[in-house]
Amino acid sequence: MQVWSEIKGGWRCNVCQVILANLPPSIQQRHEVSQKHTSRLPSFLRANVIHKAEKDDAVLESRDSLEQDDSPDPDYSDKLDFSNAENRPGAESHAACAESHANSKTDTHANSHEDSLAGSQADSSDDSHIGSLTASEPDLNADTDDEFSSDSEFSVNHNSQRQSEDEEEELEDADFILETRDSAYSGWNHQLNPENWSRGKFFPFRSLHEFKLSKLFSRTRSVMYSRDQETEILDVFRAVVPDLPPHNRILSLRSTVRELLNVHPREWKLSPTVSVFYIPIATSIRLAFGNPRIRAKLNVIPVEKETQSELWESSRWKESIQTPMVQIIQNNEPLHIFIDEVYFIKEIEGFLPFTFVKDENGSLFAIGFSVLFDLDSEFWLISADVKKAPVEELKHWFLCPVGTKILWETENGKDAELETSIRNGSKLREKAAGKQVFVAPICLFNDDTSGNISKKWNKYESLEFTLAGLPFHDIQQLNNINFICTTNEASAIECCPVIVDCLRDLRRGILVYDAVLHEELTTIIFLGCLLALIGDNPAASVMVSHTGLSSSAPCRVCNVKTPTTAPLLVKYLTRVNDENNRSIEETKQILVELKAKVLNREMKKIEAITEAKAEGIKDILFNAFTENFTQDPPMNPLLGIENEKPFFEGASDTPIELLHCCLLGIIKYATVATVKGLGVEGKQILKSNLEGVMQSGILKKLQGHPMVHYVKSRNGKDFREFVQVAPFVLANLVNRAELEMWRWMSFFTSTLYCSHVDKNSAASVNAVLDQFILAAAKTKHFEGLVRPKLHLLRHAPYFIERYGPLRNVASENFEGNNKVVRNAVIHSNRHNTSKDVAVTFATDLCLRYLSDGGYYKQANTYHQNPHLIGPVFKATHSKKFKVQDFITAKVDGVSCIFRVTSVNLENVDTIETLQYTITQQSHLGCPKIHKSSTQTKVSIESAELVNVQHFCNTHCQIQRKRTLKSSNRHQELLHHSGDDIFLLNVHHFKTYQLLKSLAPIAPAIASDTLEKAITAAFKPPKKRGKKNLQNKANTSRNHSKKRRRQNSNNSSDSGGAESSNGSSST
Repeated sequence: MQVWSEIKGGWRCNVCQVILANLPPSIQQRHEVSQKHTSRLPSFLRANVIHKAEKDDAVLESRDSLEQDDSPDPDYSDKLDFSNAENRPGAESHAACAESHANSKTDTHANSHEDSLAGSQADSSDDSHIGSLTASEPDLNADTDDEFSSDSEFSVNHNSQRQSEDEEEELEDADFILETRDSAYSGWNHQLNPENWSRGKFFPFRSLHEFKLSKLFSRTRSVMYSRDQETEILDVFRAVVPDLPPHNRILSLRSTVRELLNVHPREWKLSPTVSVFYIPIATSIRLAFGNPRIRAKLNVIPVEKETQSELWESSRWKESIQTPMVQIIQNNEPLHIFIDEVYFIKEIEGFLPFTFVKDENGSLFAIGFSVLFDLDSEFWLISADVKKAPVEELKHWFLCPVGTKILWETENGKDAELETSIRNGSKLREKAAGKQVFVAPICLFNDDTSGNISKKWNKYESLEFTLAGLPFHDIQQLNNINFICTTNEASAIECCPVIVDCLRDLRRGILVYDAVLHEELTTIIFLGCLLALIGDNPAASVMVSHTGLSSSAPCRVCNVKTPTTAPLLVKYLTRVNDENNRSIEETKQILVELKAKVLNREMKKIEAITEAKAEGIKDILFNAFTENFTQDPPMNPLLGIENEKPFFEGASDTPIELLHCCLLGIIKYATVATVKGLGVEGKQILKSNLEGVMQSGILKKLQGHPMVHYVKSRNGKDFREFVQVAPFVLANLVNRAELEMWRWMSFFTSTLYCSHVDKNSAASVNAVLDQFILAAAKTKHFEGLVRPKLHLLRHAPYFIERYGPLRNVASENFEGNNKVVRNAVIHSNRHNTSKDVAVTFATDLCLRYLSDGGYYKQANTYHQNPHLIGPVFKATHSKKFKVQDFITAKVDGVSCIFRVTSVNLENVDTIETLQYTITQQSHLGCPKIHKSSTQTKVSIESAELVNVQHFCNTHCQIQRKRTLKSSNRHQELLHHSGDDIFLLNVHHFKTYQLLKSLAPIAPAIASDTLEKAITAAFKPPKKRGKKNLQNKANTSRNHSKKRRRQNSNNSSDSGGAESSNGSSST
C-alpha cells in the first residue's frame, strides 16, 4: 500500500514522508531514483517525480553527497536501526499507517479464505489461493508477556526482506514501514465449512479410484506425468473401470486435500520482482507428529549410550539442546516435570533440572543441580556440580518462598532469569497450559541442482530438512526428506530469511496432534533446533559467512592459513586444537562493528570488506549493505539481528561432508594421480585386476575399462567401491610407499563410514590419519593431496565426538533427492517455477499423509480414515547367498568365517558351509584365513556376507575371458588359482563394525617424526606474478603471429605442388 501526497512542490509517497522526518536528505535522493519509488507511481504523476533517463546521474550525485559530506551525523547509525523506530519523532503517524496497512492485508486474506473454501470442490486446477490463508493464532501465542511470545524486534516486515544481489541501488518499502505480521503458522486452527465437504466412506474423496489416481498423478519421488499422459492413462483405465472421475476432477482434488490439512505454500518477497514460495517447517513438523507411522519412530529425548549409532545419542543433542519437560505417572496421575524448577527429593534436599535424558534401558533421568534447603527457610543453596537423578525421585515442584534468599555456590552459575523461574515458576509451564512439550531438532540441507534434463545450467537452489529424531535407515528414505523451497532467481543465503522466519515461528511454539499419545501437544522448538547444517563445502562456507576454500583462510572451522611455508604446512596437516575453532558470535560481532564504522563513515566500504576478508569472513549480504546502506537483512540472517542469538553454532554445526571431502576429495585425487602414472601397460593390468577382484559384498560392481579410462568422470559410488579393494588391485603395480599410502587410505575411509562409534573412535581416527599423511609424504603424489579437503578431514575426530557416526550427517541421501526436485521443475510450466514446485511437493505430502493414516481436524475433533491407509512398502533386502560366498557368523560369541558349499532350496533357514580359520598372519593389513576340514550348518539369519580377497601367488595369471558379452568391457581378467589361503578384507564398509576387532591397531606416531616427514616433502608454491603472466601473453602472441604468417604463405603459393607443400608444412 502506497499513499501519494504533494509535499515541497512534488509528489511524495508515504516512505518519502518517513525519510524526510527522520533520515538525511541523501537517503531521500537515493529513494527517489529507486524502482520501489517510481514503479508504483501512477502514470499521471510519474513525470513530476523523476525521469528514468535521469536515474544514473541521480545515483552518482547521491553517492558523491555521501562521500563528500564532512559533517557526519552522530545519530546516523541509530536512525538506520529500524527496530527502535517507534521511539523517534514522527513515528506515531508512521505506526498508524502501518496498522492500517496490516488491517487491509488481513481483510484481503479473509476474503481470499472464503473464496477458496467456496470453490474447493470446483473442477479446476487453479492454485491462486496459495499462501492466502491466515487463520487465527493458537492460544499459546496469545500471551505476549513470556519469553516465547513474538518480540518487538521481530515485527519488522519479514515478507519483503531484501533485494536481489544484481539489483543495484534499490530501496525497500519494508525498510521504512513497520507492520505487525501475523504468524505464518495456523496449524489445525483453520476453519472449514462442512457444507463444502462431501461425506462418505473415502472422505474427502468420492471413491477409492479418486484417491489412488490422485496419488498416482501427484507423486514426486517416482515417475511424473504430463497432463496429456494423465489423460491417456485415464482413457486406458476407463476401458476396465467405466465410472472413473474426469481429469478435471482429479486436478481439483489437489487443492481439496491441501485445504483439509491446511498445507499451503506461502510467498516470501525477496525483492519487488523476486518471490520464493515455501512450505513452512512448522507445517511439515505438524504432519510428522500427526502421522502414526512417522511418530512411532520419532525420538524426542536424547539417549546416553557408550556406543553411539543415531543422532539422538550424540553429544550435540544431549549438551546443546534442552529437553523441556517429561511426563511420568505418579499416584495414577500424570506429573509434568519442567526444567528450571525446583523439585522436592527429601527433607532438606531438592533438585533443579535443566534437561532430561534416557539410558539404554529407557529409564528417564534428570540432569541438573542439587538444591539444599535451610531448616529455617532463610536461604536455598544451589550447587555448582552437575548431577543426574532418576525422575521417579522428583516428588513434586514448589516455588521459593518470599523472603528466602537464593544462594549460588559459584558466582559464575548465577542467572537472573533462572532465579525468576525458581521463584515464580517456569514460563514454559504456563505456556503449555497442561499440554506436553517436546523438542524436535532438524538437519537442514542446501544444495544446487540443474533444472534441465541435461543436468547442465539453469541452477536451482533448494532447501530441505529431515527430522533428526528418526532412525538412520528412515532418514535415508526420500519420503522423509521434507521440501522447503527452491528458486533459480536467488542464492541460498538470500533465501535464508525464509528459514529464519520459520524458526521464529517455532520459537513461539506450535500446537500439534500426537498420533501416538492421541492428544494435543505444544511443541516448543528452541534456538538450538538446528542440529546440523548439511551441504557441500562451498554451501557450508556461505552459510557460516566464510571466504571459502580458495581463500587464504581455507578452513571454515579453524583459523589456519594456506600453507606457503614448511611450518605452515606442518600446522596445516597435523592435529588441530578444536577448542580454538571459529565462533559464530565473533563473526557476528565483527560484522556488527564494521557495519557501525561504515554507517558512521569511519571506514570506506572497500576497507570494511577487506578487513572482514582478512578475518576469513565473506558475507554477500553485508557486502550489498555497504553498497546501498538499505540492505535488509544487513548480514547473514542465520546470525540473527544485533540483539538476538544466532540460530546455530556456526562452523561447529556444519560437519565435514564425506562425499566431497573424502570420496570426491583425497580418494579421487590419489586415484587420478595413480592411474596417470601407471603407463599404458600398467593401465591394462589394472583393468584386468579390477575385472578379476572378488567383489562379493560390494554394492556396485566395478568394471575395469570405465574405472581406468574415465577415471576423472567417475562419481562418488565408483570411488567408494574402489577404495575398498584398492590395496589388492594395486599391489603389483605401484611401489611400496604408494601401496602403504593406499592401505592406510582404505583403513581411514572405512573408519569414517563406520556405523557405530565409542569414546575411543576419535583417537583411532586421528592415529590412522597420521599414518596416512606420513605414508603420503613419502610419495610423489603428496603435493597433489595437500588441499583444503585434506585439512578438513583433520576435524573429523571433533565431529565424530559431536555427532557420532559421520554417516548420520552425510549428504548422499539429499544428493539423491536432487533428481526429485529436477523432475518437478521439468514438469512445471516455467512461468513461476518456485510456486509450481512448492505446490507439487505440498500435494504429494498431503496424499502420503492420508495414505499413512494421518489425523485431520474437523469440527474440533481429530479423525482418521482407515479406508485410505495403504500398505507399507519397505525395501527389504532378503539374505541370499551363493555357493563359494564367504560369510561371517558368531559361534559361542566369537566371529568365525565360513564359505558356502551348498544351498538347500527346500530348507531356506540354514546353509551348508566350510569353516576357515583366522590366523595371526596378515598381508596389506588384512588377516589371512586358511581352509579347514570342519563342515557345519549356519543359520541364514545370523550370517552376514563379507568381502574376502585371494592371496595371489605365481599361479594367478591374467587370462582372456571365455565369453565376451560386451565389446566395451575389458577382454582380460586376473584368474585366481588355489583356494587354500585368502585375505579377510577389513576395509569393507558394510562389515567393518563386525570385523573391527580383527583390524590392525594404528600405532601412534611421534609428533616430531610426522613434522620432519612433512617438512621434507614440502615444496614452495610457484609464484604467479606479473612476469609469468607477461611470458604467457608473449607466448600466445608469438603463436598467433606464426599462424598468420603460415596462412599468408599458403594463400600466396600457386601450383599444385607448391600448394601441397604449403599445406603439409602448415
